[in-house]
Amino acid sequence: MADKYIIFEPSGRLGNAFFRYLGCVMFMIKDPTYKYILYDNHHDKTEYTFYPGKDCVSNDVTYVPNQGPNELKQICKYKPSVRGFNTLGFIKKNIDIRRLESNDYINLQNVHGLFVKNNVIVDDSNFLEMLSEPDLFGANLLMQGYMGYFQRDLNNKVEILAFIQNHKNEHYIKTDRNILHLMNTLIDDIEIPIVYDLVIHIRLGDFNQLVDFIEYEYLEKVLETAYINQELNGKNAIVIEPPTTEIDKQYLNKCVEWFQSKNISVTIESNSLMVDFHIMKQAKILINSMSTLAWTAAYLSTKLEKCYMPNYNFFDNPNMMHKTFKYPIENTLFYDVKTTKYL
Repeated sequence: MADKYIIFEPSGRLGNAFFRYLGCVMFMIKDPTYKYILYDNHHDKTEYTFYPGKDCVSNDVTYVPNQGPNELKQICKYKPSVRGFNTLGFIKKNIDIRRLESNDYINLQNVHGLFVKNNVIVDDSNFLEMLSEPDLFGANLLMQGYMGYFQRDLNNKVEILAFIQNHKNEHYIKTDRNILHLMNTLIDDIEIPIVYDLVIHIRLGDFNQLVDFIEYEYLEKVLETAYINQELNGKNAIVIEPPTTEIDKQYLNKCVEWFQSKNISVTIESNSLMVDFHIMKQAKILINSMSTLAWTAAYLSTKLEKCYMPNYNFFDNPNMMHKTFKYPIENTLFYDVKTTKYL
């Protein structure tokens, strides 16, 4: 039997790459025969396998007349729910590979038959549907980069983390900036200068004026909540990329001034990506931004006791409605953001 691959296609930075890897993990747990690889152009060259015959025509087909095999391939390529097509013009949603040899031949001389996808594209539109498939039909699964966020709460976290732990020294993820991260660099804690009791992650820069941006008034409200809960009595830090605009500098200054008004010390941490990641990952309490980097740190943390998550709503935005990852740890509390009012 030919090897089957789960193909990781890079898109986005570390956080988005990790969510795509989680999607890969779910399929590898479902079917351990899948082998995990990073995106490889080799798999573009063998998109279909041809079988010299036809499978039974049933209710799961769409008829597309007057189109040749090349045209049908293009029609099928970006339809994740389609498994293949036959040369009669029937686009097939389901194909049972095991039954193909028993089907009637049409005309071998005219190369009639069935084209079955070697690669099935998995994206946000069919991710959960594919996970529920009892049989993945022997196809490689391409975790589509630009069409899939895969940011969903998944129930079997213990099994997922055990799988990642077992493969941490062999599995890589890759960002769209061509940076490789071995999974053990995320799973295993590294030594950091200070382990903080509470860490606030602030993402500005490219989030300014976007739906992901958390206005200062909402951040101050969650800080007030932490203050009332007496959660700011230890070592506190703000993790943030160095501000480069006046607007971002003013935002950070407001945060610092709030701490000063309460006579509470806070440290600004702006380090390399992995150091900042582990500062968040090793905290006791984490106040998350909308950044997937902070979400990943929370999900993989073994130290985190409480996580404040923005209670966001993206259901009015078709491009973001699949982002439903709100519970990185069991003890997750929500705080309001601008989009909360649409819930």
